[in-house]
Amino acid sequence: MRIFKSIKNFVNKRNFGVRRADKSDVDFIAEQIFIGEREGNFLNNKSSENIDDLKWHISQVIAGVPVPTISYEGTPELEYQEYFIYGSKKTGSIGFFKFHEGNATYPLREIEIRLLSMDEKFKGNGHGSNLLRIILEIARLSEFHAVMFRCFDKSAKMIKVLEKNSFELQGRDPDGAGIYKFYDMHLIQLEALEGVE
Repeated sequence: MRIFKSIKNFVNKRNFGVRRADKSDVDFIAEQIFIGEREGNFLNNKSSENIDDLKWHISQVIAGVPVPTISYEGTPELEYQEYFIYGSKKTGSIGFFKFHEGNATYPLREIEIRLLSMDEKFKGNGHGSNLLRIILEIARLSEFHAVMFRCFDKSAKMIKVLEKNSFELQGRDPDGAGIYKFYDMHLIQLEALEGVE
């Protein structure tokens, strides 16, 4: 099941864009997860201890197979996730992110950015903000009301990028990560008005 059924490729005015990840992206994504865990930017699931398992998991997500996870309430569940690659024709792949449809209270629809990583040599050039703007536009086009991102305090640069792009700290999850959210108030207000006669 695809979270974003109609989105294939999305390129913005900087000529950087996103596309759905495919089998050829597995090694790149695995490398970025390994680096993120090593630097403490991602929750350390010890992915690097068994790189073959990590690559298998990534390939399953890319194939559209629901993956087993543990909810924050501690219950096992299956969920659909999607990997996207960020880059351009000139640079190739320079970052990735993983989406998961969140658990916002009905009728709000929420999307959660589970992982986001940028190749080290491209950091500090506005790519983080550019990628977030693309994500917000895709979420808006797909009629999601909110975008959520969990971020550890150690990722100070990412927190700065989130705050610069109107994400607000809403609380902390059980692992200590900050829960940042962006609300599409325009979409929420439009739908509220549709219910008024």
